[in-house]
Amino acid sequence: MRPNGFPLSRRARCALLLLLAAGCRAPDEGAGLPQGAGAAAMLAAAPAAEPGGPTPGRYACWIRGAAPAGAGGFRLLPGGRYQPAAGSGGRYGYDAATRTLSFRGGTFASYDWVGVYLEEGAEDAGGETVVLKDRTDARAPGSEGAGEFQYCYRSTHPDDQ
Repeated sequence: MRPNGFPLSRRARCALLLLLAAGCRAPDEGAGLPQGAGAAAMLAAAPAAEPGGPTPGRYACWIRGAAPAGAGGFRLLPGGRYQPAAGSGGRYGYDAATRTLSFRGGTFASYDWVGVYLEEGAEDAGGETVVLKDRTDARAPGSEGAGEFQYCYRSTHPDDQ
């Protein structure tokens, strides 16, 4: 069960386990997922989102039905900055009307990616999600072919806030 009350699907649990096994965290960061009242307290202390936008923190990415995605993950930082797990960081802007993150500078901009923000998450997992896709792809998340979009879920681990 996720701290926000939504159950994780089998696919989402497997993806999270793959990410942890793939080394998303250094051994000293811990790999436990928060449970119970401690998880609720941790969520209450989470940093505030940009107005109408995604909450700053770590996002772990995967391609539906596959192992961790090419992006691996990233952090949204206060002040409109982002830092991918691999590569160089840059700035991002959020357009509330289109729920789109645009990246300026850094690795994501060089790939010409945008992010689509899903506050309630994707169909197979609740919670904040940013879907990375090519800027020229007009399809909505969930309508893509296998392996075309990267689904990035915000971590609720206390060390990632």
